[in-house]
Order: sequence, then structure tokens, then C-alpha cells
Amino acid sequence: MHNIVRLIKVMISAVLMLLALSAQASPPPIGETMAKNLNTMNSDELLRELDNVIGKHDEYSKKKAERVRALEKDMKAEKDLNSRYQKALALVGEYETYVSDSAANLLNECLDMAEQIGESNYIIAVKLRMAMVYSISGMFVAADKIFQEFEYDKLDQSYRGLYCYARIRYCENIVRDIDDKRFSQQFMEEVDWCRSELMKMWSEGSTPYLKELANRYESAGRYKEAFDILHDVYNQEVSGTHGHAMLAMSLAQCYRLMGKEDLAKKYLIIAAITDIKLAIKENEALLALSAILYDEGDIDRAYRYVRVCLDDANFYNSHFKDSVIARTYSIVDSAYMSRMEAQRKKLQGYLVVISVIVLLLVVVLFESYKQRNKLMQIRAELKNANQGLLTMNARLDEANLIKERYVGYFMNQCSVYINKLDDFRKNVNRKIKTKQIEDLYVLSSRPMEKELEELYLNFDRAFLNLYPDFIEQFNALLKPEARFDTEDGRLNITLRIYALMRMGITNMGQIAKFLNYSLQTVYNYKSKVKKDSLLDGDAFEEAVKVIGKICPKTPQKG
Repeated sequence: MHNIVRLIKVMISAVLMLLALSAQASPPPIGETMAKNLNTMNSDELLRELDNVIGKHDEYSKKKAERVRALEKDMKAEKDLNSRYQKALALVGEYETYVSDSAANLLNECLDMAEQIGESNYIIAVKLRMAMVYSISGMFVAADKIFQEFEYDKLDQSYRGLYCYARIRYCENIVRDIDDKRFSQQFMEEVDWCRSELMKMWSEGSTPYLKELANRYESAGRYKEAFDILHDVYNQEVSGTHGHAMLAMSLAQCYRLMGKEDLAKKYLIIAAITDIKLAIKENEALLALSAILYDEGDIDRAYRYVRVCLDDANFYNSHFKDSVIARTYSIVDSAYMSRMEAQRKKLQGYLVVISVIVLLLVVVLFESYKQRNKLMQIRAELKNANQGLLTMNARLDEANLIKERYVGYFMNQCSVYINKLDDFRKNVNRKIKTKQIEDLYVLSSRPMEKELEELYLNFDRAFLNLYPDFIEQFNALLKPEARFDTEDGRLNITLRIYALMRMGITNMGQIAKFLNYSLQTVYNYKSKVKKDSLLDGDAFEEAVKVIGKICPKTPQKG
């Protein structure tokens, strides 16, 4: 009874291993909603989503590492050897697509546990699992040695499936590794034989059976029939699992063989997105997608994706994967480098053109700066000239006003003096006729002080009408103790001298004659005032010449 129970346990374990192997020991699904959304996207939308997922590559790898560490910790904490063995095999399923040498090391531990348990079927199962891991990682010699330990016909029915699945991976990967059609035929014939054996183990219409049938149709060139089967199985598979991603890859292969490249690319992208989210380091979909993108001329994406594949292969630690990826990588890298070189040369050309443009711009700016300075200088000169013109116009206006007012004033004075001279003439004639010689002498000897005083009074009034602030501003140029305090409406001799100068009379001889003083006397008055000035001599006289503004009042008549 005990032996029967133990045999049942072994057979159940083998079946579970077979199912796990057929699904490639898929981790928990990443979400059916996500996968359905992927199916509704076009290739461009999917590529953007893939770029986004690759940007979170390290985040997904970290989550995978945490899950594996948790499983490993749980396995090591298990005291029961049989249970520990089962948990170790489950952990191998995680490592098979994550780190190949870790999977191999863990299988060696499983082999030790199986030998300790003393169950020969456990040992067979572990060794066939080893053959699978070695075949995946490219350790073909080690895998072949394990296959040679077994005769297929003598294997229990429960383990023939394990043998066939491992042998298929072994043959397919050897074909990929040698990449020579002369040697691939015999291995592909063996693959076809293994698929036939597997189909005998499954009931017709079951999912594993349909998968193998689709693969056989594809190998026979019956792509449409293979596609119809795979499409139905793909829609029934749990979305977001590695098994679903593998079916997407199979669909992509069918589409490509039927010449539908765009649909092939779409399903490769879906497979690549799923594998990256699951942290599958054996990401064949992304490598195949890189080759398509390279053919389409999307060199940048192809290079970026193949770099991810290479990094994952290094992490997976499989020389076989490295060599397979290296073929695509060398082609893409060469094209990428050529493109970068072409861009570098183009950039150099742009830099030369830009440098010439900048140089020309500097020359233009320099010339513009020179012209601007010249223009500013011309504007300054024009401004000064305009200011000069304004000053000159103001002086001309002032001179015209002075002439206008003083011409009127002196015409009036001349009329007054002509009338006086006429009266004087008539009086002289009368005196001569009446022979009043004595009176005539007295009349002609009378001094002219009264007339001069009247002339100066009229001059003062006329001048102060023109320049009402003259005395105040003149005093502002003098020291406080030297300032003049004059009667209303009158100028003293000093103020009269400078009043004449303010009106533009600079000839001291003319000033002396007008004031009825000697030239020396005029100079003495000027000299005394300059000594009491707050300014230097010349500056003082220049300041006097611009004192005040003309008052628009009409001068009073004398």
C-alpha cells in the first residue's frame, strides 16, 4: 500500500512538472486588463508602451528578485525534505528564465535531496529538468550526456513528455547556435518526432495537443492552419503570463511567414512587453523585434532594444544567449555606429556652417556697432547743432525784440529831441533878430545834465522792462557784501555798464561815450565788480551776458 501511494505521488509530481514545463514555469499573470488593452493598440502605440516599460526595466527586475528571495527563504526554512524538494523545483521554474546558472545550481541541490529521499523517479525528473536548463542556456555537451543516460522506450510514460520537451529545446537551440542548414535538418527531424510523441500523450483538442499540432503545421509550411489554431489558443491563454507571451511570439512567427510583417511586429511587441514586466531575461521577442526594426530603418530603437537584450543575457549568464544576441547586436551596432558617424560628420558640417554664420554675424554686428556709434555721434552733433540753432534763434529773437523795442523807444526819443532842437533853433533865431547876444550866450552855455539824466532814466526803465530780474540775478553772481541795492526803476553806473554788455554792446569805447565817462573810468568800475564776483573774470562776464529772459511788456515812453 505504501509503495502504491508513493508511486501515485511520483506520477502526480511528474504531471505537475510536465504542465509547468509546457507553460515555461510562468510567474503570476501581470493583469488580463493590461493584455487586452495591448491587443487593441496599433504598432506605434505599442512601441511607445514598450519604451515606457523598458524605462521601468530595473523596477520589474527588483520585484522579481524580491519574489525569488522570498521563495528561496521559504524553501530553506522548510524542515521536511520532501516538501523542501518540491519548493526547490518550483523555485527552479523561477530561475529557468531568470538566471541560468542559479537554476542549474538549484537543480544540483534538488538532485542531492532526491538521492537523500531515495526516490529514483525524483532523480529522473531532476536530471531531465537539468537537461532542459542546460539546453536553454546552451550547455549542449552537458545536456547531451544526460540524454544519453536514458533510453526513451524504457522511460516511464510520465517522463517521456519531460524528455521530449527538453530534447526539442536542445535541438532547436543547437540549430540556432550552429546556424548552418547543412546540419540543421537532422535536428529538425528529431524535433518533429518529439512533437509527434507529445501529441500521443495528450487528448486530441487539448491545449498542449493543439500547440504541438500548430508547430507541426508551421514546420510543414501550412501557415494558415497553424495560425488558426494558435489564434484560438492565444485567446484562451491567461493574459499577462510567460506562456501567453510565448504564444504571442508563435503568432508573430506565423504572421511573418504569411508575409504580414506589421502584425508580426505587433505580437512581438506584446510578447516583449509581457516578458519585461515579468523580468524574463530570456527575452527572445525583444531580440526578434530589434531585427525587424533594424530592417525598417528604426536604428535608434533597434540599438536600444538589442542593448537591453544583451544586458539581460549577461544577467542570465548564458554563453549561448550571448552568442545568438551578438550576431544581431554586431549588425545593429555597426549600423548604429555608422549612423552616429554620419551624424557626427553632418554635425561637423553644421558646426562649420554655424561657425561661418557666427563669424559673419560678428562682422555684421561689429559694423553695425561702428555705424551705430557713428549714427550716435551724428545725432549728438545734430543735437548740439540744433541746440546751437535754438540758442542762436533765441538770441536772434531776443536781438530782434531788443531792436524792435529800442528802435521804437529811440525813435520816440529822437522825436522829442528834434522838437527840443527845433524849439532851441527858434529861440536862437529870435534872440539873433532881437540882437539879444547876451541871452543867446547864456542859452548856449547851459549844461546838458538834465537831458542826460532823462536819457539814462529812460534807458533804465526800458532795460528793466526787458529784463525785470536783471538786478536780482546780477547780485546772485556777487559776494553778499558787494551786492547792489538800487532805487526802484533805476540802475547805477556799474549796473548800467553791464546792462549795455547784456544787450550785446561789448565795445568799451561806445559804452564810455554813452555814459559820458572816460574809458578808464569804465574799466575801473568793471575791475572793481570782478573782484567782488563769485566767478572768474571771463566766466562772470559770460554769465552776465545770459542773465534773465526778455519780458514781453512794451517799454514805457519817456
